[in-house]
Amino acid sequence: MEKRLFLIRTLDKEIKFALFLNFILIKRWLGTAYPHLFPQAEEEKESGIKKNKKGKQEKPLKATDWLEIFDPFVGDNIPQMEKYQVMPVMDAFRILNRKIRDAKKRNH
Repeated sequence: MEKRLFLIRTLDKEIKFALFLNFILIKRWLGTAYPHLFPQAEEEKESGIKKNKKGKQEKPLKATDWLEIFDPFVGDNIPQMEKYQVMPVMDAFRILNRKIRDAKKRNH
């Protein structure tokens, strides 16, 4: 960790800014592609209150329980564990996003 901090401190300001911008853009892209897995609305997250189109407040947002979603996804299927380990991350994100969306529909 100390080696990385030293390396980061030696980077130019422009490179640090480029890395920061890259992180923000990737985060936004993931939030657009997988809105239930990577929620974007920071102000909603901070306040815990979501407003609908008419400006009225809706129920407070609840945090996603990742383990509740991940356990059924992988489960105790030991023979298939290798399959899950080599699964492309975009496929896993798509499946998890759908499971979160479905769980939210069931809870509302």
